[in-house]
Amino acid sequence: MPVPFIGRRSELASLASLLRAARAKRTPTAALVIGEPGSGKSRLLKEAAASWGVERTVRVVGFETTNAIPLAAAGDLLRLLSEVPDEGPNLHRLSFEEPGRARFANERRDALRIFEAAQRALGGYGPLLVVIDDLQWVDERSVALLHYLLRAAGQTGRSLAFLAAARPSPAAATFGAALGAELGEEHRRVLELGPLPLEDGVALSRAIDGQLDDRAAADLWRRAKGSPFWLEALSRSRGVSDPAVLMGERLRTLTGDAGSLLAVLAVAARPLLVEEAAELLDWGTPRTGLAADELVTRGLVVSVAGSIRVGHDLIRESVAHSLPATARRRLAARLAEWLGGQAGDDAALLREALGHQVESGLPTAPLIERLLSSSGRRLLDRADLRLLGTLIDAIPPAGEGRVALDRGLGELAAALGDQELALDRWTRVSDETSDLATRQEAEIEAAQAAFHLRGGATAHEHLDRARAAPPASPILALRLLTREAEVELWLDHETEKGARTAERALRVAEEMATASGGIGGLAPDQRRAYFSALLVASDAALQQDRAREVMRLSELMLGLVQGLDEESRIAGSLRSGFALRPLGRPREAEARYRQAWDESRRLVLPTLMLEAGHGLMRTLRDLGRIEEARTIAAAMIDLEARIRNAPRRWGNTSGILHAIELALSDPATALRDLRHDALEESDPHYRLSIYQVMAVWQARTGGDRAAAQVESDLAAAREASGLARCPRCASELIVVSAEALARIGRPDAARLELAGWQRQGTEAYLQRDLWGMRAAAAIAMADGLPEEAVSILDRATKLLLEAGLLEDLIWAELDLGRALVHLDRTRAVAAFTSAARLAE
Repeated sequence: MPVPFIGRRSELASLASLLRAARAKRTPTAALVIGEPGSGKSRLLKEAAASWGVERTVRVVGFETTNAIPLAAAGDLLRLLSEVPDEGPNLHRLSFEEPGRARFANERRDALRIFEAAQRALGGYGPLLVVIDDLQWVDERSVALLHYLLRAAGQTGRSLAFLAAARPSPAAATFGAALGAELGEEHRRVLELGPLPLEDGVALSRAIDGQLDDRAAADLWRRAKGSPFWLEALSRSRGVSDPAVLMGERLRTLTGDAGSLLAVLAVAARPLLVEEAAELLDWGTPRTGLAADELVTRGLVVSVAGSIRVGHDLIRESVAHSLPATARRRLAARLAEWLGGQAGDDAALLREALGHQVESGLPTAPLIERLLSSSGRRLLDRADLRLLGTLIDAIPPAGEGRVALDRGLGELAAALGDQELALDRWTRVSDETSDLATRQEAEIEAAQAAFHLRGGATAHEHLDRARAAPPASPILALRLLTREAEVELWLDHETEKGARTAERALRVAEEMATASGGIGGLAPDQRRAYFSALLVASDAALQQDRAREVMRLSELMLGLVQGLDEESRIAGSLRSGFALRPLGRPREAEARYRQAWDESRRLVLPTLMLEAGHGLMRTLRDLGRIEEARTIAAAMIDLEARIRNAPRRWGNTSGILHAIELALSDPATALRDLRHDALEESDPHYRLSIYQVMAVWQARTGGDRAAAQVESDLAAAREASGLARCPRCASELIVVSAEALARIGRPDAARLELAGWQRQGTEAYLQRDLWGMRAAAAIAMADGLPEEAVSILDRATKLLLEAGLLEDLIWAELDLGRALVHLDRTRAVAAFTSAARLAE
């Protein structure tokens, strides 16, 4: 007989009102119900969910033995969203189909790709309720996916509701704190369930057993300590009045087969198909089915859609604790063996098998090796990596066996962004291996991890150790030089030294290609090493303001990456766009950035989407498509908020967005936001850019009224430039300062800046020529020489129009109109009118 829902009226009303608000207001909401085992959490969630509508509900259920398996709990949610038209197939490919990718591919955050594809699919699904039971056992990746979806729903105004239940635990506390960070008070609830009140307990007992009087029912309530689970069990027991005795009686009266099956289910701590249980026990399916029927009849096991599981955690824990330690280890070993046999290349099953192998006390190295080489290894989380590290530490260091495991773990840790662990493992590989090539590779990888940790001294230490002997192969020589150049350019801020090292790396790459009969003869690993050398050589050329060399190297990249993975091809398009923009070829740059943007979106590569978006929004702004640029920038802000650890190779999205909003919103608000961006920015390259944007804007719009603030911002930009030590950034700042100083009434200082910039003698290209023209025109106006200013601005407007640099063209036409006011009023009106039309 089904048990009626009694009690918890205020809690149910609170949850129901939250769900109604989620659907009515199209806003994300979430509730967390915390309570001890048996307190009725799951039943409360079931009753509350009924007010939402079954057709738009999906369950996420945690199990103790699968809480370390990436996305184990979110399988049903991912399958549901995979059925959504348009975006669903992408999610299905990433979640259930995509094979292992190249070990050194640029884009390695597979979990992030799944998260982004899921949030897109959710946008096409409509209102959704996610019921999360036993949150304390839900794996970390599934929890991360839920938070990602919640953040995305908040950004896009989607009706997404979470109803979660958990025992008091660190996982519950963390989840509750995250809800507080993501949602306003009116959109979240955290409820703690205590014992069922006496009145409700008596009513529940009498609803189950109508022959109980109030006194007997109250006695059961006291013995059950208000637990609805035990209260129900005792009310059905007809005479047994102690929970421990009740469970013992249930277990003692089981047949041998039922007891054996229950033991397997308790140790497995997850649902099993009847056929799977039969295979584990070496029984036939009919025999297993009979044992399962007995357990279901006794209320110990639940059967759903052909699978069976222990009916409640309290029952499972009681059974597990009653098993002798030897029996538990034997069953764990059998489960590990069975899962390992079923797993193949499946990282999730291998991770589950490893958990049972650890419990069995048997050697773990073979399973660790399989897991580290599986195609889904990049779905593991940081806790998994730390566990693997602990298990590897327990393996004796004799021979190369542990070296191979440490090597695999170091590579995986680097791919997943755990650079501290990567540094630790690669250092130990170097210390323990007897092979020279392996030692040099380990030192180079350790230096790379230190580079990402911004530890210049540590990176140099490992590079020095790698150089202790001649490189064991040309590819190692190339990788060593590439890593060294990166450290010198971006950590040491030694541009000249880094450029020389990058040039040496490029020569080694070219020699390697020649020895292979050309680029076509290079193996994939050689191509990637060559590509890395081109990247760092391009960085050096960029810092030295050698724009045409950046372009040449970018074209080489485009040819080289054609034989590599999609990520490398997208990266080649990105770098090509970056090279085209300063050369004054924004239309071509937009085409390259757009290609990278479309491809990275199609393939769901969030980090490359960010890089493509950064370049695309800047180029769209150059082209005068400022509203479109702002739309891209806003999308990038949302994406950065979702992925948190966003790559920042091309700058700060917030700073770019607020620079765009200077032209579209209230400039005072945009300037205030930019000042905040500058204070928050830790990288001097990007901080310099923000201060420079503010100085120029205020000089152009405020003139001498803004002199004090312009000079302050220029000083801050110079300070950042001194830290960045980038020749290109410093050169741009000088000529931009000349323009700004002239506009605020300091033409003498402006002339000195412009003269110093002109003496630098770097190669000419359109963007550089235009900087010089703007500064010269501003100085001419400050000196009272409008004819000279008109002559310069006439040339500048023609060049800007031909190049399609329409945002700069507006400023140039405004300056031209000002210069013409006292020379040719008709032309002045035409210039102002043209600027106004273009701005509109």
